[in-house]
Amino acid sequence: MTINPAVARAAPLLLLAVSCAAPPAPAPAPPPPDPVEQCASALLYWAPQDLGEAPDQGFDDYQQRGLSTQQYTELRALVAEAAALGPDRPADFLPARARALCAALGPEPTRGYP
Repeated sequence: MTINPAVARAAPLLLLAVSCAAPPAPAPAPPPPDPVEQCASALLYWAPQDLGEAPDQGFDDYQQRGLSTQQYTELRALVAEAAALGPDRPADFLPARARALCAALGPEPTRGYP
């Protein structure tokens, strides 16, 4: 079997073209998390801790908790309202109230230090 000389000359060029092809495009980045849901999630994590429904982990400072001052203020309000309602409060009280408090905050720009 003989190889056509034109094919023999074209084969390295074809191999070079295939090996130099651009890599596939990366997948698009996921959308940023919803700030209200992110805030509500943080409040819903810490509220039971402060209500005594979870073991105390010793995080008493808003910075240790990863909260902004505004989020910590809303956490204090959420805990006070929940404590006033007592243990018989509606099961959906904490999630609904946390979302409402966080929605009222609006987006927070980072101001950096100091």
